[in-house]
Amino acid sequence: MGYGISVLSASGATQINTDVTGRNIYQFAAGSAAAGGVGNQIVTNAQSGGTWVTELINTGVTNTNALFFVRPTSTSGNPICYAYRGSSGTFGLTADGIYTWDWAVFVPATQVGNTPTSGDYGLVVYDSTGNTGASNIVFNGFDAKAMRIKGSITGSGSISTTSGYALQQQKHSGVKRSDSATDGFVRTWCTEFTSSAINHVIARTVFLASSGSNPEPEPSDVFNLPANPTTLIIEV
Repeated sequence: MGYGISVLSASGATQINTDVTGRNIYQFAAGSAAAGGVGNQIVTNAQSGGTWVTELINTGVTNTNALFFVRPTSTSGNPICYAYRGSSGTFGLTADGIYTWDWAVFVPATQVGNTPTSGDYGLVVYDSTGNTGASNIVFNGFDAKAMRIKGSITGSGSISTTSGYALQQQKHSGVKRSDSATDGFVRTWCTEFTSSAINHVIARTVFLASSGSNPEPEPSDVFNLPANPTTLIIEV
């Protein structure tokens, strides 16, 4: 490399390299108290007629490339959820029952927005431009913790953890048109939390209808999306 800093892991993987552009270290921007922030926890309610309930949380982080992670305070009942991105820093967390959730939002280090001042301690790494503004920080070691990745799951699978947080996305796997007021639905990839693991579960049914009594449709009634999306599991 040229001038700058390069940090490798014990296995030789690059952690920081100021010569490389387009590779971001994600760092903590906001979250509930248990995750290291000051935000309130999220409480999802019971199902309404078979429809999973969505609770909106305003994270205060408006970055379009922010990543939203959650973990239930209890895994009793094996909570299942997914989330979608709203506007102005909001996320809608959709779950299958009454649960309380801790949450964390991570953004690229260049967007954390803080610069060190006199009395701050920790390693700060800037890019190769020679500038020292907040947008030039590629690693902020004085007040923002870096994302610690536990692993990723592509398609259905599981990662053993008792404390991990799961990336929340809206990733549909199938849809059925509504022939009446009670039989339309989408199937969505979700994360399921057990006492010992986080599972990326296949196609849980989330009803769009006002009633949850509809029977499972014939396969020919459903349009299935072939993609196997990836989710990310981290330690906060």
